[in-house]
Amino acid sequence: REYGRASGLAWGIGYVGAIFALVLVLMLFVMPEEPALGIGREGAAHIRVTMIFAALWLCLFAAPLFLFVKSPAPVADPAPLGAQLRNSLKTAMAIPGMTRFLLARMLFADGLVTLFAFGGIYAATVFGFSQTKVLVFGIILNITAGIGAGIGGFADDRMGSLRVMRVCLLALAGLGTVAILAPAEPLFWAAGACLGIFIGPLQSSARAWVARKAPPEQRASLFGLMMFSGKATSFVGPLLYGILITVTGNDRAGMTVVIALLLAGLLVLPRR
Repeated sequence: REYGRASGLAWGIGYVGAIFALVLVLMLFVMPEEPALGIGREGAAHIRVTMIFAALWLCLFAAPLFLFVKSPAPVADPAPLGAQLRNSLKTAMAIPGMTRFLLARMLFADGLVTLFAFGGIYAATVFGFSQTKVLVFGIILNITAGIGAGIGGFADDRMGSLRVMRVCLLALAGLGTVAILAPAEPLFWAAGACLGIFIGPLQSSARAWVARKAPPEQRASLFGLMMFSGKATSFVGPLLYGILITVTGNDRAGMTVVIALLLAGLLVLPRR
């Protein structure tokens, strides 16, 4: 089955939606001297309103899923949540490589969370990016990530999910190092844009690997466990970033947390 292509296409479409949302925010609220809807700039209201925009965007495009897509009827009464979690953990431990994969994903997902949370702040602090530049940088990153997810989906079906993830983690660690050491803004732009090419396939191949490994009747619960493994410790990367910044007073040193977490995830990934 072409799990890689399906997962890559889904991630790619998601990035397309993110691009449209960012462009609209940029054109309606950030760039104009007089933001849309009569919203002023006092107290950064034109920035804070983007949170409301994001919530409405999510509701609008999630609505068709809830209104028109029917869930299959459950084959039996669901077990209590605690029992479901125990069953999912037992299933994961019984599948070769699944436990290591979940640990690896937890590590590199923490790295990506830190990158997404502090990449814009880093660019503003070290290279003096304005709010507009940060959004443009985000748009470029989403474009390259969408392209990467689409290409990575085909590569996944040919090379295998684990091989794609290894290539992506190595590339992200290398490009991240270049971005951290970049002495000037143009090199940072180039390295940052290239990061997206490997972020998309990394995320899509992780999902494709679970789809191939999980028994069909346990697939939903294992996807939930995979997402939980990425969220449960999502505070670790930002916490380490904050500690390093506090101790060293150096933003570049703080971003090395991202590289360390990506490489740790690479080392823990199962062999097959």
